Amino acid sequence: MNDEIFDPEGLAEKFDPCPYAVSNTVYFMNQWVEENSIDQTVYKTEIFHYKKQPLCDPNYEQLANYSTDDPEESEKELYRNTGYIGLTIPPEKCSSFEAGIQAEIHNHEWMAEHISNYHELYRI
Repeated sequence: MNDEIFDPEGLAEKFDPCPYAVSNTVYFMNQWVEENSIDQTVYKTEIFHYKKQPLCDPNYEQLANYSTDDPEESEKELYRNTGYIGLTIPPEKCSSFEAGIQAEIHNHEWMAEHISNYHELYRI
């Protein structure tokens, strides 16, 4: 019996949010900072086990999206162009994070209170 996961497209080599799991839930963001725009999308997915390996459900749920064209240069410089990045959310903050993320995605103080690794996304 072979315990390797069949992965002919090499998907396992791409971004893996599994290490950021809180229980069986994973939160992550896709953040792009370009010359004339900032785009952020926050996702949630669940962990399942296959052949004793944790995997993320590929059916991501979008929790929030923020996009702006022509941001102020001083504001844009504070964002880090991360692409996909896992979010470290303390277990006791998961409920309030999910409830507030859409309204608070541009509130840096709120984000820093809910995301332990926010400094990887934004220069505080």
